Amino acid sequence: MGLNGWCLELESADANLRTVAAERLARLGEEAAAAATALTRAVGDSEESVREWAVAALEACGPPPASCRDDLIRLLDSPSLDVAYWAATLLGRLGRSAEAATTALAQSVSDSPHAAVRRRAAWALDKIRQG
Repeated sequence: MGLNGWCLELESADANLRTVAAERLARLGEEAAAAATALTRAVGDSEESVREWAVAALEACGPPPASCRDDLIRLLDSPSLDVAYWAATLLGRLGRSAEAATTALAQSVSDSPHAAVRRRAAWALDKIRQG
């Protein structure tokens, strides 16, 4: 199984399958960047092991493909602190490719109920402006 299959397994009802998929994606390092949206959703999983492996994968994957931008913008509004935080982080990693996200990020800076998300959204805006 490859990247696409593991992304699908992150949505499985079986917590063990989700954990294994997140672990395999984490072990891909930068090659997991294409799974950034699925991994960002997974940091909000109900299973701790899935969340931990998803965070490990996101920490190692670097910037996501620009094609993930719109999905990441939508995830900024997640009620999950971790999901919104990682959406902002990945948008910041996109740099100028995420210019379309500046309005949503500015909204997160002013309206997010989570201080960590507000700070991360401000960081992302700075990264986008710097290019």
